[in-house]
Amino acid sequence: MYRFVDAAVVRAAACRPGSVPLWPDLTDDTEEHLASWVDWLRQVWASDRFAAGVEVASPDLARRVHEVCEGRRVRRREVRRAVLSLARYLLRTESRATPFGLFSGVAPARFGSAPAVRFGEEHRAVARVDSAWLDGVVTRLEAIPELSRRLLVVRNNLAFVRDGRLVVGCHQQSGAVRGAEPVEVSVRYTEAVHTVFQAVQTPVRLGDLADKLASDFPERPDSVINGMLAGLVAQRLLVTSVRPPMIGPRLDGSGAGGNLTPHYDTDNGRWDGDTEYDRAVGPNQHLPSGWPAYGADGNGDGSADPHNVYDSALASARELCLSAGGAGVDFTDRGQLADALFRYNRSHAYVADVLAAVDRFDTRTPLNPGAGGGSEAGQAAAAWALRQVGKPYVWGGTGPHGFDCSGLTQAAWAAAGVSIPRVTTDQVRIGIPVGLDELQPGDLLFYDTGSGPSPSHVTMYVGDGQMVNAPSTGQTIRVEPVQSDYYSPRFTAARRPA
Repeated sequence: MYRFVDAAVVRAAACRPGSVPLWPDLTDDTEEHLASWVDWLRQVWASDRFAAGVEVASPDLARRVHEVCEGRRVRRREVRRAVLSLARYLLRTESRATPFGLFSGVAPARFGSAPAVRFGEEHRAVARVDSAWLDGVVTRLEAIPELSRRLLVVRNNLAFVRDGRLVVGCHQQSGAVRGAEPVEVSVRYTEAVHTVFQAVQTPVRLGDLADKLASDFPERPDSVINGMLAGLVAQRLLVTSVRPPMIGPRLDGSGAGGNLTPHYDTDNGRWDGDTEYDRAVGPNQHLPSGWPAYGADGNGDGSADPHNVYDSALASARELCLSAGGAGVDFTDRGQLADALFRYNRSHAYVADVLAAVDRFDTRTPLNPGAGGGSEAGQAAAAWALRQVGKPYVWGGTGPHGFDCSGLTQAAWAAAGVSIPRVTTDQVRIGIPVGLDELQPGDLLFYDTGSGPSPSHVTMYVGDGQMVNAPSTGQTIRVEPVQSDYYSPRFTAARRPA
């Protein structure tokens, strides 16, 4: 299972034990002790490396320490609090090799006959982009018309046509709360949308696509064409070239991704863009070296592409089946599935995790407004609101390509045949009041977010404890739980329009 290579990687604290000044006396708060506390803070803060670590971990504390060291904050209580906080960080950086900011890092190790530790001075900080932050940046870039016209776009290979609508069944919403489930988004599969999807089977510049539509549909104003394309991009039915592909770290044996064995290039960079070493690619992180053996066309588009989620999933199933030789694997047989998973990764904990994930998936109930009771009109309004998920928030927007919060709820109820007022402060006055334990699809939830007269924000309940929300500028319409750390304390009322 394991091969000895005389090398290892360990996580180590960045500061050598015993390298900090003696701890200050905090048993008394006389003027004499206050002076010693300030002197201790200055000694500790003289370490540029430690100060940088604190600035990353707690900018507020770093600012307070700066003020104390410069004599701008000398109240005993505040200085004592700064000393205690800084002492806790010193203990962490000396003795706790936890992955926290700049206080610890990864270091090479080797096996020998006697233990020995050396603290060097060539520590190197490596920044890693947070995926949620990056997604927000990309979403904002895609919304800039002057830039978007220059971007290459390609069809989302998850999209399919159902009942006259173009659907993506697992759209991960930009700006959604952590842990939020992907949702289904769809648009009417009009002649124009059909033309777009025929044209973008390979990458095309969005500006060229707009020009083609203007030529094919001369009766459509440019504003309508550009709005439709912006909506397709916002809902990820079109994927732009600024969306990063799913490619893992270079497997060059340096330890990146836990890999210590070089995997030299086997696909001439076709799937991973690297002509020296292989990288795991796609949703299921397949190695290019194995793709010729078990790669498959999972959605019948004539191509086996590890970046295509259908192809990637089918390839994983083929890989598990091939591991059994000619016997194959019956995935409905839990024992056979467990054996196949263990052959793939010889860890019983891994097998247990995968089987638990399968169980969670099998017991999920799809979000269905009709299953939550309520009136026919309320269910229709909630279903319509769900179809807008992924469209951008537009201040003052009433559709069809973008909405603000009350514009969305007004349009949803209009689609159900019920007219309600335009703005939040008027919508809260209609219908009947309901409690949070009485919610039905289509009910409106009102909040005081401090951005205007209360209530300043409205969402729509869609069933299963979820609501559709057009949150704010720079974000997209999304589905999220009614109960949350942000919205629950700001809740003011719930109303049922009809």
